[in-house]
Amino acid sequence: MALGETILVVVDDETVARWVAEFIREGGGSAVSIALSWEQALRALDDRTVGVVFADLVPQGGMHSRELALIIKERYPGIPVICAAEALRAANDVGYVVVPKPYTWFDIVDAIKKTAPHCLAGRDDGEQQDVSF
Repeated sequence: MALGETILVVVDDETVARWVAEFIREGGGSAVSIALSWEQALRALDDRTVGVVFADLVPQGGMHSRELALIIKERYPGIPVICAAEALRAANDVGYVVVPKPYTWFDIVDAIKKTAPHCLAGRDDGEQQDVSF
């Protein structure tokens, strides 16, 4: 695996995390890792070669996607972050891509192509999956 190929999916709902990981694999991502919390995400960033982070965290006594993006920007400045649901505030404050909810397979893969195309194997995404979260 080349440097920076892993796509880290940080979603606090395990079922949704698995679906998102599958969307990304179908879109050409061969190296996908899942973290179910911000703590797991930071450990994964320390332990792996991550090329891009997709974060969809709902604050339930913990950190949300925007806060995680700020920490990643500070600790790992070269790693792009795609935030779901944090609307334009996250993009404006942090400078990363926002995928509004509900998001589709196409939304996720398109955002990865724009921020970290080296993480995808070049699949033609003309066929959009209709499952959204």
